Amino acid sequence: MSWATSATGSSSSRSPRSTRWATPSASSSRASPRTTRARTSSCSGRNGRTAKTSRPAATISSPAFRTTRSWARCWGRLGSAHSTRRRRRPSSSARVESARSREGRGRHDGHRRAPGDVHVPRDRAARPPPRGRTRGRRQARPRAWRPHGHLPRARRAHRPARGGAGTAGREAGRPRDLEFVVAFYGALKAGGVVNPINALSKEREVRFQVADAGATAVLYHESLASIVDAVRGDLTGVRAFAVTGAFAPAGVERFDDLAAEAGTVSVKTAMTDLAALPYTSGTTGFPKGVMLTHANLTANQQQFFAAVPVGRDDVFLNVLPYFHIYALNLLMAGAVSLGATQVVMPRFDLVEYLTLAERHRATVCFIVPPIVLGLAVHPEVDTHDLSSVRFFFSGAAPLAPDPARRLAKRLGKPIIQGYGLTETSPVTHSNPVAAPILESIGPAIAGTEDRIVDLESGTKVLATGEVGEICVRGPQVMRGYWNKPQDTADVIRDGWFHTGDVGRKDERGYVFIVDRKKEFIKYKGFGVGPAEVEAVLCEHPAIADAGVIGKADAEEIPKAFVQLRPNTTATADEIMAFVKERIADYKRVREVEFIDKVPRTASGKILRRELAERERAKTVPH
Repeated sequence: MSWATSATGSSSSRSPRSTRWATPSASSSRASPRTTRARTSSCSGRNGRTAKTSRPAATISSPAFRTTRSWARCWGRLGSAHSTRRRRRPSSSARVESARSREGRGRHDGHRRAPGDVHVPRDRAARPPPRGRTRGRRQARPRAWRPHGHLPRARRAHRPARGGAGTAGREAGRPRDLEFVVAFYGALKAGGVVNPINALSKEREVRFQVADAGATAVLYHESLASIVDAVRGDLTGVRAFAVTGAFAPAGVERFDDLAAEAGTVSVKTAMTDLAALPYTSGTTGFPKGVMLTHANLTANQQQFFAAVPVGRDDVFLNVLPYFHIYALNLLMAGAVSLGATQVVMPRFDLVEYLTLAERHRATVCFIVPPIVLGLAVHPEVDTHDLSSVRFFFSGAAPLAPDPARRLAKRLGKPIIQGYGLTETSPVTHSNPVAAPILESIGPAIAGTEDRIVDLESGTKVLATGEVGEICVRGPQVMRGYWNKPQDTADVIRDGWFHTGDVGRKDERGYVFIVDRKKEFIKYKGFGVGPAEVEAVLCEHPAIADAGVIGKADAEEIPKAFVQLRPNTTATADEIMAFVKERIADYKRVREVEFIDKVPRTASGKILRRELAERERAKTVPH
């Protein structure tokens, strides 16, 4: 099987930042063997915020990837573990019974192989979307759509990235570059496990993750050379390094050179084999590797697209980094599985985002809460035609209802909130497009069970409306944490995954998040959810963002860290009075501190740990 990557970004009819990739098919394909024998590659990406040069946005429509064979060849060369692996016949254990949501069936095209089949990309390349790829105002059917076409060395599509074989792979190339897409599928076809690394990681974090995952090969973007060079000598388990770009230092291979080599590698894998080993964000401690199988990833794609009405005719606008499971499995691999088109931005800029949505006639926008906030207030939104967009889907972090409601009213489009975790591949709940409730994460998606249990023992199932920990069970739940059996046993009990999130469920099955179990504030014996207070704070016209913690004192009083909007003013007393009028007295903010920016993760989660450390530093004598 051969994939050819093709990108069309140089056309004069297009903006300098807009390239379209055509995404063929394939769910997450297959990957490595079992935990200890699994081959792992490490890929490292560049984060847009630190970029000094810009690359065009890319569009992936159905044909582009025939470079997979080249990528698999690279793996064959870098990872000699192939000769030691047993071949196994794929299992069908991961089929999701019938992917029906409460809203109806997803708009699949009906032509499907077994979940996770590595040939899906080839099939999708042979069956491109009817609308073709858009070049400015013209429609085109690029020759890359020929089912067995091959663009020499795929150099027309940014150069394919490459990583090595081993148990963990770090994202190579930018988080949203085509290199990563090719690397991901090529690695799986070669029998590897992909372990993407956050492009914002520092040397210490890179050193830890590559070593902890047991990676035997590392692929990285040339912009990260200084970080990788600093830790290369410490990564004694890595047998090979590869870099994108024109130059490679001694001991590192150029990806282009590897991709040009002859040879074919194809390793049969089972649905129960590992496919990806992403690491948790570390907001609750040191990062842990999450073991996701081919069955986990492909099942969750089917579940999600049964709940959210998208299909091969859709155009996704994707600004999220592929090292995040939301973008990795649902946007990148999901669009590939559907045979849909995705327009991918190397770095986020709100005005450029609006321009691309208008130019490429995006139909679905997958975003995170900070983007919702920006779209709700930015004046440029009114100057762009977003009539092609059917709905916005927000995930990765809690969505404040007020900005979501303002955006929905402004554009006349539904704003849908979903919920999930890295450990669940990621989605477990989603609002139906026809009847979204902004305060809720929606009901459980097809094939998923949920229940609310007491916070103390975690064993008593609570009644409708009672607040407790959210637990889920389904085919998307991880195998466990990498080399951490006790941590796995702590969160997966009797087949139920304990999310650590606190919430309640109404009589219709809609779930409402109250807060993180470990971030719950206990004020005078009453439970206070920081997220609830933050949502109220963000309704204040002068507040752009806010984070709430419990002060580390005897009473654990709620304290707010507030980021004001430009050219606005507000006093602490005014803000505290505003909150007091809107929530129960025991929940109200007792102290306010103004800061330049509320710290958040790349996916938009508030880093309350940093706020707590900031507060704690004030009590330490100098």
